[in-house]
Amino acid sequence: MGFDWVKERSLRGHQGAVLGCSLAGNYVLTCGEDRTVRLFNPTRSGEGEDQSDGTDETAFLVHTFQGPHGYRVLDVSVKKDHSAFASCGDDKMSFIWDVNTSKVKRKMFGHHGPINSICFGAKNEDIVCSASNDQTIRVYDLRSHNRDGVQILSGFRDSVSSVRISDYQIVAGSIDGCIRTFDVRAAKMFKDTIGDSISYIELSTDLAGSNLVVASCVGDKGSVVLVDRDSGLVLKHYEGHLNVENRIGCGIYSSRTGKDRIICGSEDGYVYIWDLLTGKVVDREKVHDTSLSAIGVSGDRMVSCAYDGGASTYKLVSTETG
Repeated sequence: MGFDWVKERSLRGHQGAVLGCSLAGNYVLTCGEDRTVRLFNPTRSGEGEDQSDGTDETAFLVHTFQGPHGYRVLDVSVKKDHSAFASCGDDKMSFIWDVNTSKVKRKMFGHHGPINSICFGAKNEDIVCSASNDQTIRVYDLRSHNRDGVQILSGFRDSVSSVRISDYQIVAGSIDGCIRTFDVRAAKMFKDTIGDSISYIELSTDLAGSNLVVASCVGDKGSVVLVDRDSGLVLKHYEGHLNVENRIGCGIYSSRTGKDRIICGSEDGYVYIWDLLTGKVVDREKVHDTSLSAIGVSGDRMVSCAYDGGASTYKLVSTETG
């Protein structure tokens, strides 16, 4: 069976590990160890900002956002209309950027440790959530002047590694091995115990009629877990890749033939793809020389990022081969 994805462009410019990514239509945002956020257009090739050796294989670097971050930038999230994005990292504060002016228009405070993950609300993008090593999630309302947030979600027993917002629910993964769902409307919290430390989660927003969360877990070898958010049941474990140390992103998508897939990076530089229903590895592809750090999937585009400073975009192939 052929690999679902064909390489589109290389994303070049970061000095050090690329630690996070976010897709916005024909644009990709990446962030990393060099304390910058970089905006690429993978549909264009050739020279861009800071690219003197642009080639057809290199994506156009539109802009490098830098200045406020004094430490690693660990995550980035972009609004649906592409007008603004949020970034966070080891600074213990996060930032809202205006894309057109390339300037920070909002600083968000309150956390007492590095911030691992940040996201906009799925429907109300005035709501932003950030997850931190201080074992809390902070909820910010961009219409409010409260710079420390309008709500603090606690109850975690270790670092909160990843957060996502779906309608009226805030879903988080933690190093304590649990996925917690905070139902804002009902003022309730639901906890699903996975066991292994969770370094990253993603929701099944692109699969019609589904209410799933996929979690990347660090363990003896590493695993990816699929959980039904309605029942809290673990539906499937996906194994075969290597993830014993690093935070590595994962995702969920539908192939061109309509088959649902789970995707995750591996510490040996491979991308692994599993059949969602059977849990079997359907393909793996060597895409980096070192461990992957982040995976992003949106529509027919995928991004892979690695600790060696490499990042690439891929397009979903029209048919499966083999």
